[in-house]
Amino acid sequence: MDEYIAKFEAAAKDPAYQAWRKRQVDAAQEVGGHEQRLFDEWTAEKNARINSAATEDDEAGSGNVVSIESPINANVWKVLVKPGDILEKGQTVAVLEAMKMEINIIVDEGQDGAVVTKISQPPGSVVSPGMVVVEGRRED
Repeated sequence: MDEYIAKFEAAAKDPAYQAWRKRQVDAAQEVGGHEQRLFDEWTAEKNARINSAATEDDEAGSGNVVSIESPINANVWKVLVKPGDILEKGQTVAVLEAMKMEINIIVDEGQDGAVVTKISQPPGSVVSPGMVVVEGRRED
């Protein structure tokens, strides 16, 4: 057993092994820095989206704005409308996914006839109950 321990200790002192370990540490630090920059960008984009949503909520005080909200905690799987589309009662505007179940978000009577102005939560977004998925405006 001592023979194997001696081989490992000798290998640890090998200049080629030490150079390899240094390259490994340098690469890990480089990747870690890159991941941190990407995380910071993602956080900034997320905060900007939240701030713009808060600003738009202030503008939503008029009676012409229509918001189609998520009924549950889920992932947005599909959005079936695009800006400019006219909403019709019973139309499916988005499909959510939670625990391998699909949940359709359907236009109700109060949203019928509105024109889609914005997709607030694109596919891949995580939504909570009450979060606006699709926004529209009534043409009077």
